[in-house]
Amino acid sequence: SNTGGVPIARRANHDIFVAHACLMGVAWVLFAPGAVIIARFLKKWDPLWFQVHRGVQLFVCVMVLAAMVMALVKGTRTETAHLVIGCVVASIAMLQLLSGLLRPKMDATSR
Repeated sequence: SNTGGVPIARRANHDIFVAHACLMGVAWVLFAPGAVIIARFLKKWDPLWFQVHRGVQLFVCVMVLAAMVMALVKGTRTETAHLVIGCVVASIAMLQLLSGLLRPKMDATSR
């Protein structure tokens, strides 16, 4: 196939870089704030708001994990600050998701 004169291996790495950037951008710019807006403004539709909020948060984490795998498998690791900050932020996002999954029931005394 025609890669425009770019070696195929280099083109594949570029495509993964673009996919990584797109996944992270959509996750953090659209879906994560969307989950916050759902939690802030849609509580009058209880319990539907929480189910939607949780689903969106889970989708954010899936997109972030997919983008991280792409970066860690095919990335150059030359941007150390980007790598470290990305791993820290992604870890915090996963901990936030875990805290939501381990959340006590509404009627629990520990809540």
